[in-house]
Amino acid sequence: MIKVPYYPMNRFVQCHRDSLIDIITGVVDSSRFILGNVLDAFETEFGKYLSSPYAIGVGNGLDALRLILKGYKELGVLRKGDGIIVSANTFIATWLAIETEGFQIIPADVSKENLSMEIGHVAEAYERATKNGIHVRALVTVHLYGTINYHQSFKEFLKERQLIFIEDAAQAHGAFIQTASGKIYAGNIGDAAAFSFYPGKNLGGFGDGGMVTTSNKDLAYVIKQLRNYGSSEKYIHLLKGINSRLDEIQAAILLERLKYLETENKVREKIAHRYIDEIKNKYVYLPLNKSEGNVWHIFPVLCDYRDDLASYLQGLGVETLIHYPIPPHLQESFKHQFKDICLPATEFIAQRELSIPLHPFMETTEIEFVINAINNFLPKVF
Repeated sequence: MIKVPYYPMNRFVQCHRDSLIDIITGVVDSSRFILGNVLDAFETEFGKYLSSPYAIGVGNGLDALRLILKGYKELGVLRKGDGIIVSANTFIATWLAIETEGFQIIPADVSKENLSMEIGHVAEAYERATKNGIHVRALVTVHLYGTINYHQSFKEFLKERQLIFIEDAAQAHGAFIQTASGKIYAGNIGDAAAFSFYPGKNLGGFGDGGMVTTSNKDLAYVIKQLRNYGSSEKYIHLLKGINSRLDEIQAAILLERLKYLETENKVREKIAHRYIDEIKNKYVYLPLNKSEGNVWHIFPVLCDYRDDLASYLQGLGVETLIHYPIPPHLQESFKHQFKDICLPATEFIAQRELSIPLHPFMETTEIEFVINAINNFLPKVF
């Protein structure tokens, strides 16, 4: 029986083993492991790739979001207690960053059809917060699954209310909006963006890692200090910072992987388009379409019989994941704060979402096996 893993990291390692060993050996031989030339090179190349003036390597994606918020506090742009609108359909890290830095989380529901925030959800969250006396100062949009969650109406809404626009781009390496003047990449759409380089990402390292991108010179300068104990000169600490630095070995691996990102994203797109064209089962809904710029970090399907579908696929050797079975507002750590809030679409998605295998190392036989397996699925109740 064929086995289809969700994301076999070992296949990437096998493809690039020799070059990766040489890269890591080079860092070891340099004896420079933190804030060295390799990190400088990766920051430069990643910034060029996105056309972002500033790129700052940090410890992980959560820290990237935290440091953006902390940086805006240091600049006096945000103040503790301000409200920040954020998608309810996201990994908990997005909410933890807001909470940890002392801001009020203003959850916005999403669409059942495309699983993302739309302007109506943002406007509803803003009105709800202002009626409760909360000073809303920012919007955090989440480019979930690898698709850009941004509309032109966001720009107008933000401008009218003078809100900061922050991108959670942890799942959107290489995702873009196509405009008349060219591509605008995730990480260069808003005022600042946070990336994660967790191993399973489209651009992933061999451990934790993150990046902040921005066009704001002052914010970039502050974040560079904050990631290094609030210091830009050894033993001189102008700010109360944290320790969150992307190390040289991770930077070296990511610099190498960046070479293959565009190619691998195109492979992901081809697989996703096959799924969209060929998966035909009335019990399985495919919420994402062939929109240009999606890098397909995750391929979600919705099913009223999600547990049956997952069990059925597992029995056939197809590994799946759920993103995410319990939304942040229902987690034990947050539910006391949001017991009176209604987020029906987010909860609907959490009860039905199943992520099926999609990665650039899939074999044709595996892709076809997944398609046929889903097409032959029948819930146990029938």
